Amino acid sequence: MQHIRLLIHRKVVDAKVELTAYTGVAAFNIGFGARTACSAFQIFPGAAWKSQLEGPAFQKLEETWAQCILLIVDEISFIGKAFFARMHFRMQQGKRRCFSEAGLDPNNFTFGNTSIILVGDFGQLEPIDDWSLCDTEATFQSCPKNQRHLWNTPSRVSSSWIPSQKQSC
Repeated sequence: MQHIRLLIHRKVVDAKVELTAYTGVAAFNIGFGARTACSAFQIFPGAAWKSQLEGPAFQKLEETWAQCILLIVDEISFIGKAFFARMHFRMQQGKRRCFSEAGLDPNNFTFGNTSIILVGDFGQLEPIDDWSLCDTEATFQSCPKNQRHLWNTPSRVSSSWIPSQKQSC
C-alpha cells in the first residue's frame, strides 16, 4: 500500500489513496492513516441516513474524497449491499465539485470514478444488519423486520468481481 502511494508521489500526481476497513482494529493494523469505513464515509450504524450532507460534514467529505483516485477496502465481508451503496453515494457527493469542474455527469460513474480494491474473504463473516455482497437469494419477505428499512436503499452499484478461488461466492 505504501508502494502505491510512493509511485503516485514520484509522478507528482495531485491525487491520493484512501485506506479503509470496517473495524477500527483492522484500520489500525493496516496503518498508513487507514480509517474505518464508517468515519471515512460518514455512515454510522444506528443513525438515521442523511442522503445529502451539508455544512462542515459535507466539507469534510469533500476534503476526504475530492483527490482520491484509489480506495482500498479491507474486511469486505463485513460490508453489505446497503452499506456499499451508501459508500457509493458518499463518494459521489465528495467528488461533486470534480465532476462539475470537468463538465461530467456524475450519474454516468460509480464511486466517483475512483478505482477500488476490495480485500478480504467475502465469505468470512456476515455483514452486520445488512446483506452480503454475495447474497443473491434474499427477498423482502425473507428480510428480518428490523432490517427492512435498508431494503429500499437505492443502488446503481452492482457487485461483480473475479473470484480468486473457485469456491468464492
